[in-house]
This record gives sequence, structure tokens and C-alpha cells, in this order.
Amino acid sequence: MVHEDNNNLATSEHDDGAINTMIMEKNVEEANLITQELNDLGLGEDISTDKFRGYLCQLPQERDSPVDISTQLNFDQLDAQNELHELYRVKYYKLLQQVPRTGSKLDHDTMIEQYPFDMSKQLEEVLMCFENDGTLDSVDDEVLWEVLKCFDYTFVWYFHPEYCKLAALVDYQRLVIKNYGCMYANWDRYHMYFNTYDVEKQYAKYYVELSKKLKWGKVSNRGLYQAVKIATGFPKITAKLAYLGFHELVSSMNYDVCFFKELDGVYFEIWQRVTKQKMSFRDAMKEVYELNRFPVRQQKMKYVLEINDCSQWEAEFHTCTACITEEVAEDEVLGLIAEAVKKLRDKPRFYDDYIRKKIEIARAIGLITTVES
Repeated sequence: MVHEDNNNLATSEHDDGAINTMIMEKNVEEANLITQELNDLGLGEDISTDKFRGYLCQLPQERDSPVDISTQLNFDQLDAQNELHELYRVKYYKLLQQVPRTGSKLDHDTMIEQYPFDMSKQLEEVLMCFENDGTLDSVDDEVLWEVLKCFDYTFVWYFHPEYCKLAALVDYQRLVIKNYGCMYANWDRYHMYFNTYDVEKQYAKYYVELSKKLKWGKVSNRGLYQAVKIATGFPKITAKLAYLGFHELVSSMNYDVCFFKELDGVYFEIWQRVTKQKMSFRDAMKEVYELNRFPVRQQKMKYVLEINDCSQWEAEFHTCTACITEEVAEDEVLGLIAEAVKKLRDKPRFYDDYIRKKIEIARAIGLITTVES
């Protein structure tokens, strides 16, 4: 009996593995078809190789040498830096208290709950001292250490301890955004670029311009040439940053195509049939598949219909339509489904997202004093 159960388990695992392999093959096939379709369209600005090289030569040169890691701050400089960083953290906490409570902001109660001991009194002492004279000189060292440790535990940013030792860097370059849940696609690279505020600010503007000019949303060989041409309008954007922006934008586009494109339309058509015609989910999907209106999703719909397992799609469908009540007008349904589709998966964040969060923190704690559009 045990032997039979083991055989059944092995067979089940083999079947699951075979199904997963088939799904992976279908995903790869679908991705290849999408890529081929996008390349064949050849959209974008037609730029010759010679013009491309000309634009490339207009971009500023990379740094001749990497950041100097041999020269470190002395003890007095480190002490002064530590005191300044302590003030930054207290200032940031106080700023959070002035923001209306939202799910994305850290409030006092949440912080106390997250940190594994009651530190209300210590926090009150630190804040009172800070408010009285703008320093933390009169706070007991042990109390201050506990409060700052709490801040470090709960804040979404920190000053990298190794970067804090390097004399060649400024505090903006030492500032690092935490990578909760691996939200950033290449976080380990982003914080090691050591770009200045001026460079990162310009990269963010370049990325916006790039997304506008390449908004045809298709990937082609012309895209990179056009990206370099756009970069010539930003005097601090090097070829390396221009390439980075292009490839990350392509990754963002591909992610949207693979996981979001047309899915809202598919679920809207299914919703109409399920709610109005009282069809089963599978029958509704079959009818939508036969419409042949959603080329990006056709292969995947065909596959799940063939294996007679629409469970994952059906679960996602119910998630995306859960907010649609009888009071919702039909012309609003597609928009609501589209919003829900984008929440199905946590899309990776890129260098542009990392920069924007970093600049937000830097402004909040006073590393940046100017406010620019």
C-alpha cells in the first residue's frame, strides 16, 4: 500500500513537472512571438549608424577612475558625520508625523508595534531634546542608541556603513533605499553607481523623456539609437546611463506586455458573459478565445482550454472583478479591471524608481534644499 502511494506520489510529481515544463515552454514561445512581432514592426525613429555614432560622441565621458576607496574619513570626521546622520533620522521621523496617516507612511504607533520593545519614553526624550535646541547633545547615549536602532529597523532607507567611511563620497551618495521584497530589479547595482544628485536628477528626467519618445511601446533596433539621441539633450547622461535607461525601459515594456497587455480586455469580455449570460467561466473564456481579438493572450487561452484547467485564470478573474458591484456603471468596469490587473503582480522597480525614492528621502532629511520641477 505504501509502495502504491509512493508510486502515485511520484506519478503526481512527474505530471506536475511535465505541466510546469509545458507552461514554461508556452511562456517562452509566447515571449518569442511577442519579441518577433515588436521587432518586425520596426517602429521608432530611423537613425543611421553614422548619426548614432555622432550622438554617442556627444555624450559625456565616464569617470576616468572609479570612486576612491583608499581614502577614508578620520575619527573626528566620522564622529561629526555620525552626529549629522542622527539628526537626519530624527528629522525624518518628525516629518512622518506631519503627514496624514496612509498605508505608505510610517506613524508612531506602527513603529512602536514593529520594534520588539516599548521605547515610548526614550523616543519622547529624544524628540524633546531635538525640539528644544535642534541637537541631541543632552540625550543619554544609551537612550539615543536604542531610538536610532529603532529608526534603522523601521525606516525604508539608511546610510550604508561602508560608504560612510569613504572620504570621496557625500551623504547623498551614501544614502541607500532598502530593497524590501526584492522590489528593485538591480538594487545591488543601483546603490553602487555612486552617482551624484545632479546626475540622478537628470537621469530621472531623461527616463521620462525616453518613455514619452519611445511611447510607441514596441521594441526595435531603432530604439537604442533613438535613446542615445535623446540622451544628447541631457549633458550629464553618459553612454552607460543612456544604455541603462533604454534597456530598463524595454524591460518595463516587456513586463507590461507579458503580464498585463490585453488581460483587462479578456476579463472584461468574460465578465460580460458570466454576469449577463450566466455562462460558466470556461465557456465564457472559450467564446472569448474564439473571438480572436487578443493576440497576445490567444496561445495561453488555447493552452488552458486544451488541458481543461482554467483555475488560475478564474481565480485572477474573481480577484479583478471583486470590486464590481451592481452600482458600478458598465462603462467604468473595464477601467476598474485594468487597475486590478496591474495589482496582480508586483512589477519590478527600476533605477528611475530607486532615484525618485532616494530624492524624496534626501529632500525630507535636508540633503537637498532646492525644490525643482
